[in-house]
Parts: sequence; structure tokens; C-alpha cells
Amino acid sequence: MLGHQLVSFVVLSLALTRLQFVSCEIPAADQCDPGFNLVGDKCLKILSKTLNWYDADRDCHSLGAGLLSLQNEEQLLHISKWINRNVEVWTSGNSLGNQGVYYWQSTGQVAQYLPWATGEPQKTNGNCLTLSYNSGSVTPDFRLKVKSCNYEVWHICEKLTQSGHNLETRVCLKSNAYEMAQVVGN
Repeated sequence: MLGHQLVSFVVLSLALTRLQFVSCEIPAADQCDPGFNLVGDKCLKILSKTLNWYDADRDCHSLGAGLLSLQNEEQLLHISKWINRNVEVWTSGNSLGNQGVYYWQSTGQVAQYLPWATGEPQKTNGNCLTLSYNSGSVTPDFRLKVKSCNYEVWHICEKLTQSGHNLETRVCLKSNAYEMAQVVGN
């Protein structure tokens, strides 16, 4: 009996390893709250109110969101395509608790990905990070700059998707991917 179960398990395991997986598209409208846009894997809202960093952070919290954080180049690329070149916006990045060590206020994590603008970081400029178009670089794009937290610019708020995640990954079986296994019992 144990041998029969082992054979069944092996056959089933082999069949499952042959299945093909594909990603499923999730409609963007279902992911973000009204007023927020799905940009890459984040729900974002740009606010054209010029506020200092502290007030911008409070403004995002009033919407059930936090200031923008950046985890990788892919996120920055999506944001760069979405945002107007002529704006500078607050991010949640700051070194308020530890000079020279930057954190993302919205996640509480030490900032590992810091795409600095040319000549940055200038720690004497302040403790808070803005995202702005860096036309002086070899490849112009958006980069981080250190500013006084009292400086006033627009801000971007980020919110979890309605599913409660910044990124929802679903795996679907390809409809034509199957294997047939038959185990004949004693």
C-alpha cells in the first residue's frame, strides 16, 4: 500500500512540474482608490499644493497614505514616465533621526536605493529628500536632492492597492497546459 502511494505521489509530482504558469493582468481600476493612479506597482497621487515636508507628510496621512518611497530603478522609471518634468516633489526620504542615514518615512526602512542628482547628497542643504528632474546628468531623468524640510514643493502620496499590497502577483495556469496521469489501483 505504501509503495502504491509513493508511485501516485511521484506521478502526480511529475505531472505538476509540467504545468505552465503565466501571469494574469489585473485591471488598474480595481487596484487604486479614487483619485490615485496605478503607476507601476504603486497607487500614487500628486498634489500640487506647495507644502513643507512635515505638512506634506500630514497631508498624505489625511488621505490614508504616506509620502512616496523608492525601492528600485523600475519604480523610478514608472514614476518618471508619469510625472511632469517641471515639478519637484517631496518623497518620504529623510535623515531626521540620524544625519547621513536616509530612511523612507512611509515604510520605516533604511533607504537602500538612493538615485542621487548630480552633486548630491549635500547634507548641509537639509535632511529631507525631493525628487526632481536632473537635466545636468548624462542621461536626464528624475533624481533625489537633499533639501531643508521647510522648503515648499508639491508632493506625491502613495497608498496600498485595494488588495492591501503595493504589488499583487497572481499566478494562473495556462489553459492548454495539462498532463494526464492515471494510476491503476490493486
